This record gives sequence, C-alpha cells and structure tokens, in this order.
Amino acid sequence: MGYEHKGTQPMKIAVQEGKEKAFEEFPGLKQEELDTVNDYYDHYLFYEKSGNGRKFWSSCCHQKERFLSMTTEQEITPAVRDALWGRHGLVTSCPFCGKTVELKAKGTAKNCKGLETYIPVIFLSTADNGETIYAQAYWTNKDYDHNWATEPLYMATYVYRFRRGEAVQWEHGSYGGAWYKQVNGFFREPFRSGIYLFIHYDDYQVIGMECLKESFLKYIDFTVCRNRRESGWWNLMRFLSMAAQYPENVEMLQKAGMTDVLDDWTRRQKKNAANITWGEKDPRKAFRLDGGELKAFMVTRRSMSVLTLYKRAKQQKAGLTMEECQGIIDALSWSAEKELPKLAKEYGTTIKDLVRYIRRQSGGERTFGTAFRTWKDYMTAAEAMGMRIYRDDVRYPKDLWTAHEETTEQNRKRLEKERQKEMRKQRVAQAKKERIALLAYAERKKELEKRYGYAAEGLVIRVPENRGEIVAEGKALQHCVGGYADRHIDGAVTILFLRKESAPDKPLLTVEMNGDKLVQIHGYKNEGLYTTKGRFAPDPREVYKDFLNPWLDWVAKGSRRNTKGEPVRSRQKVEVQIA
Repeated sequence: MGYEHKGTQPMKIAVQEGKEKAFEEFPGLKQEELDTVNDYYDHYLFYEKSGNGRKFWSSCCHQKERFLSMTTEQEITPAVRDALWGRHGLVTSCPFCGKTVELKAKGTAKNCKGLETYIPVIFLSTADNGETIYAQAYWTNKDYDHNWATEPLYMATYVYRFRRGEAVQWEHGSYGGAWYKQVNGFFREPFRSGIYLFIHYDDYQVIGMECLKESFLKYIDFTVCRNRRESGWWNLMRFLSMAAQYPENVEMLQKAGMTDVLDDWTRRQKKNAANITWGEKDPRKAFRLDGGELKAFMVTRRSMSVLTLYKRAKQQKAGLTMEECQGIIDALSWSAEKELPKLAKEYGTTIKDLVRYIRRQSGGERTFGTAFRTWKDYMTAAEAMGMRIYRDDVRYPKDLWTAHEETTEQNRKRLEKERQKEMRKQRVAQAKKERIALLAYAERKKELEKRYGYAAEGLVIRVPENRGEIVAEGKALQHCVGGYADRHIDGAVTILFLRKESAPDKPLLTVEMNGDKLVQIHGYKNEGLYTTKGRFAPDPREVYKDFLNPWLDWVAKGSRRNTKGEPVRSRQKVEVQIA
C-alpha cells in the first residue's frame, strides 16, 4: 500500500483507481504528529571520525553528515564536548536539538540490526463538529540499515470511522493489498503486544486522544483502555466501536459501575443481549425492569449474574428478591444463575420451594446466602451418607443448622473410618509385598554370602539381613546408604557390611560392590569427604588395605572355598581394584 508525503503536506493513504473511495475523506497525518511518533523511538547520534572532528547523523532531528570540530564556529557546550569526545554508548544531549541521545560509532554499530524497532500507533481525529471520529492504525518502523538519520516508515493496517450509531472498520489484507470492510458488530483490535517480525513490541500508542473530549463521546471515560503500566493502550478500538454504536448505553453502564458488561463486549465479544436491550436510552427499558426492580438492582453489585438469576426465578414465580439473588451469587459463585436451577432439578424440587425453605431458615446473622451455602453442604453430606434425599423431611429438615451439624459430623466419621480402613488395607498390601520381596531376597542373600562372605584379620564381610538393617546402618554411620536399601533388595546394587569379627552387629564400614570391583567404602559421615572442611579421618581403603586386597583378589578369582566352606586365599600380595 502506498502513501503520499510531500514536504510539509499531510501524509495520506494513496487511493488507487477502483479502491475504497471513503478513504478520501480521512484527514492526513500532520507533521507534528509524525514528529511525535519519531519521539516514541530511542534517539541515536551516529558518528565517524573526519579530519580534526567528527561527522554526525541524528535520528532525533534528522541531521545528515553534519560536521563538528573544535575549530567550527559554534559554542562549545557540554553536549558538543560529549559529541566530539564521547565514546560509543554514552547517553548525552543532541548538540543540534537538545534531545536525549545515545552515541553510536559507525564502525561499532555496523548495519544496526540490533536497533531495529517497531512501534504500533493509532492516530485519532474528528470532523463535522465532533460527530465523526477517524482512527488510523499504522505499523511504524525504524531499522537504521541504510539511513542513520531516517524517519519512521509507516504501513497502514486498519482504519476506522465512528459516527453516532455507526462504526465502520477497514482491514488491510495480507495479500493483494485489498481492504475488507465491516459495519458495526464486534471489531478486531489492530495490535496486540507481543512479537512482530521477531521483534518485541508493547501495546500501541495513541495520538489525538484529546479530540474525543470534543466529540459526541465526550462523556465516556476511555482511560479504562490504558494498560496496567500506563505505557500504552489496548482494546481502545473495540471500546470505541461499542461506544459509537450505543453511546447512551455505554455512558449509562459506566455511571452505574457495570464495567463487567463493557469488559464482556471488549474482551469476550459477549453482548449480554438476554439482559440488556442495546440502543434503549431509558434504563428501565434497557434492563427490561420496572422502576422498583431497577432501584433494587442498583443496590446490589449490579452484575449480570444477579440480573440473570432474578429473571429466571421470576419466570418460574420463585419470588426471589434482588438482594436474595445477590446472596445466592455470593454463596454459589458467579455461575449461580446456572447452578441454582441445576440443584433444584438434581434434588427433585423447584426453585420456588427451595427459596421459600431457605428464606425460613435465614434470619439475623444467618443471611440468605449463608443459609443457602449451609443447605448445599448439608445435602452433599446427606447424599454421601446414603440418606433418602428425595423425601421432604430429609431434603428440607425442620432445623437446617442442627441437621447440618449432625449430618456433616456423621459423614466426617464415616470418611475417617473409610480412611482408616484404606490405610489398614495399604499396610497389609505393603507387608505382603515386603514378604514376597524378602522371600526373593533370601535366595539372593545366599548367592551374595557365597560370593562375598569372608573373614580374616579379625574382620568380617557380611551381607545385610534385610532392608531395615541397611537403613539402620545409614542412621548409625550418618551417611546415605539407607537410600540404597530397596535397590539392594531388588538386586540393582550390592551393599555389604565390613564389621569386626568380635562385634558383627555393630556398624563399622559400608561397602558397595559392582561384580568384583569395589565401588566405594565409607564409615562415619563418609570421613568428612564431602564437607567444606574436608576429611577428618583417613581413607578406609588405605587403613584396611591389608584386609581388602586379599578379599578383593579372592572375589576376582571366583570366591573359591574348601570343603569346609572356608575361603581359599591367595598368598600373593595384590592391589585394591576400584571401579
């Protein structure tokens, strides 16, 4: 899509032959508006060395190849001094216009790809004494690739025209340059904060918001469309389209504080047509309520849920007041208008009978909402207890509060009993599992004792009896072998105990083996090996090498035994094998 921008003349959308003629009435963009857009961008002062000075290109005031040196006839201000001697990255003032800039050396910046920025901007303007509002949405971009003093580039994406009772949107298609028109209804927002062409951008900027104060929408508050950081705008075009189509309704809803209805339109494209007649200026006709009902509604929090519930109850002649509807909403959350009919149907009653009963049970500090919540809790417990909830004396007990206390207590005891039963069942299952594992381990233990069982020099290598003994070993020696217990029982690792022959049940050293290789051997607190202070005791492999070396050699050679089952030891000196 093309644009016309000649000198100081306004920039306008170039209308081609056969295209949308309505664009001809849109005002152009004024130079001061273009300057405002330029100031949205970070300003840079590019430079390169030239003779006894520097050449400059400024993105703020668009100076090109402007030469400065100490000999030029110009006052040497701090800004000029920084420009002449400042280094790449220095933040200072532009020596030509005074705006804040960052110095960028030509050689360091190179093609400036890291500086490319996109900023979405919407321009607002009015005509016909404020009876027509124009909005033009543009992607603006600076890439500094070929022109360091560049002005922003513009690409139109959406344009809008708002008049009393009418909103028109034109969307620029991605292919072929066609424009697609929509009149009234729900509009799309032109921009959302996120990523565009791999570059992050924030919510869009708006130029000309002040013109709305002189338009036919002057009594409507648009600041609700500011983002939370107040650094941009969002949903403004949807809000404007809604306000243009139904200005009196939007003004009325804002004054009533019913922002949830406006949010439904702008965020969820929900019109709430079941409760609001859009276009009706009289609040009673707009909400389809009489004077008394409207007054009662205004005393509540004025949500659509309250209004929906009230009207549904009214259709079924349930006799609910607005205040009671608000109490039900508080008790059942904002989906009460759906849940109340569902509960009445589920428990075989009507909304009218249910409301009459809740009203009898409430009073004083026990509000309608509290009574409703208590009844719902009671019915849940009664159903869980297997009570006949479809009988009136069960469904509507004479004293709800006592029935609730007794029934929920009985249900609590039932649940506790079931929990204890389940826990016993789990303990039995766990015990059975452990017995099966021990039976399987008994065979593995025999094989381990045959392969690793050894005694010499007053020391003995023995196999753990069960999982608990490994856990006890870890607690006694204060190291992590307890975490290996299950894996040892299952055969994933092999854990052995090195004990004194005179005290075979007293923990001394713990051994991990992988076949005939010694993986690790540790005693109390791993001898301090893994602490910041380091070892407080020598390596057990050195201390007990006269025992370990012959044992490991015996294991490596097949764990041979004599006819009495005693180990047949080698007479040669051997070294410990470490995995």
